[in-house]
Amino acid sequence: MPGGEFDHEGKGGPPAMDRLRQAEIIEGGGRGALIAGLAGWGWILWGLFAGQAFTPTYGIVLLCVEILLLCGAVLCMVKGRKLRRQVPSLPVSVRRNTRNWFLLVLAAEIGAIMIVVVIARSLHRIDLAIVWIAMIVGIHFLPLARIFRARALGVIGVLITIWCLVSWGLFRSSAVAISAAIGTGILLWVASAQALIRAYQAARSLRQ
Repeated sequence: MPGGEFDHEGKGGPPAMDRLRQAEIIEGGGRGALIAGLAGWGWILWGLFAGQAFTPTYGIVLLCVEILLLCGAVLCMVKGRKLRRQVPSLPVSVRRNTRNWFLLVLAAEIGAIMIVVVIARSLHRIDLAIVWIAMIVGIHFLPLARIFRARALGVIGVLITIWCLVSWGLFRSSAVAISAAIGTGILLWVASAQALIRAYQAARSLRQ
């Protein structure tokens, strides 16, 4: 998730650089909240439909939560971009290096997902494919936490991975897939909300 979405640690510095850092937190937080929110929504819906537990009431509640997250994400992205235009941007080499590492992690994630799907299909265990994909999603947050200097990404990655392992150990057949999908979706929503909170705190600090 590009741009240090969930956190961005630093020691401050000259006013212009400090404002740039805050702008990156706000815009990146909005972008991260958007991606995590949509992904979380998809995982939860997947789990509910797989477990034949989806109802119109659940659908309305989930849609309302997702709309709130999307609205907050868009506002943060607009605010962050406005602030970024007021201060010097990061060197091109820094942005290119970050982008290249992000694309490498993304490619590794896609490759790993393709491999586990093939393995699960050969075993005739699509339920395992779901829990393995969720684990890959969790694990891929770990290198992203280092790339974007975002501790919260690492925390969410660890939590998703642990949840999937617990689900795999406690449940069987379709139940493991349902548990992994819904749990992963909820944790991604938590990550989305955390990104918005972090962005709001950064915006408040600029007004003080």
